[in-house]
Amino acid sequence: MKGMNVMPSCQNCNCQWSWIETLKLSFKGNKLCSNCSKRQYVSVKSRTGPYFFYMIPVVILVASGSLFDWVQVFYILSGILLVLFLLVILPFTIKLSNKQEPLW
Repeated sequence: MKGMNVMPSCQNCNCQWSWIETLKLSFKGNKLCSNCSKRQYVSVKSRTGPYFFYMIPVVILVASGSLFDWVQVFYILSGILLVLFLLVILPFTIKLSNKQEPLW
């Protein structure tokens, strides 16, 4: 899709952030833009919305592990793969903000 940025862009200079910059931002909560040096924050919508979505596979994995008699190693590997998958897609769900917004 032409013109559609998948990764977030700085709200000041419109510079598109890299995947690794966005991943670091998601854990830290704020980071300076590498282009304009203005501090950018994770928006409230990005902090609250996707995390509930991420919990759905975790709940399914835990529930299925207790319902079925899975081999424990397979159960642990499935959990690790799920966490890695969620870390890969996390930066694509982040939106940036110029100011730190309260959660409520």
